[in-house]
Amino acid sequence: MKRIIRKTVYFLILYVLVPAAATSTENGSGSREANEYAKSIETAYFNAKELEEAGYNAAALEAYAECVELFKEASQEYGSDIEELSGYAAESAFEIAEANFENYDRIRLVMPPKTLETNLSKRLELSKRLVDYYRYCVDLDVPEWTVAAEVRMGDVNYSFAEALCNAEPPPEIAPEKWIYLRPGDDDRILLEDMHRNYVHSLEEQAFPLYDQARAFYADALKTAGANNINDEWTRRAAEMSEEAEERSRIIRAGVFERREFESGDL
Repeated sequence: MKRIIRKTVYFLILYVLVPAAATSTENGSGSREANEYAKSIETAYFNAKELEEAGYNAAALEAYAECVELFKEASQEYGSDIEELSGYAAESAFEIAEANFENYDRIRLVMPPKTLETNLSKRLELSKRLVDYYRYCVDLDVPEWTVAAEVRMGDVNYSFAEALCNAEPPPEIAPEKWIYLRPGDDDRILLEDMHRNYVHSLEEQAFPLYDQARAFYADALKTAGANNINDEWTRRAAEMSEEAEERSRIIRAGVFERREFESGDL
């Protein structure tokens, strides 16, 4: 905490108590107001970093959020005068999204039905919020954070597709209800068919999400190639693109085979 206080005092002295050189409107650096915004953005960003390093994650997220909001306000007022700080805003928005992504990825579609319905709603709501943050990162046009954000938008879709494919079935049609019944038994045939239809309906919802994930991974690889970026996010984009393609291929084949069978073409 002492390091955080020292850092804050450093910025107060440098940017507030001794403003003359940095805020001059005659040296081409922009208006006094724009420079004050820039200082506040930098302060919020570095405070977030210090807090995060010290383990104060909740406080760090608040500082990241402050950095993003300050940058949004400054962008509306001063535009290109604070463009050079877009990297701070992009990273801050990404870090906020990352904290929420971990919670999102842990949401499982489990029984009883009320829990599954609640968790599905949570996934939908949180996925929209995450994509908003990641799209904001992309809009700021900072290549390294654009790549990371595009990968994560792919992960949001991939994670949702996996959750659907692994959703628990209703207890009355779960395999343990019929797996020990004699093959050919009427009850087994009925329950097994109901379970199969349940799984198939979830897969039909999932495979477009795998395809959307692949599209985001492809965007990330394209951005990385255009900007000579080769980092952990680039490598993840390549790996996850292959996984999403394979999952989509398997499920898509089953979906279209069933559709053809039901239409009488097989």
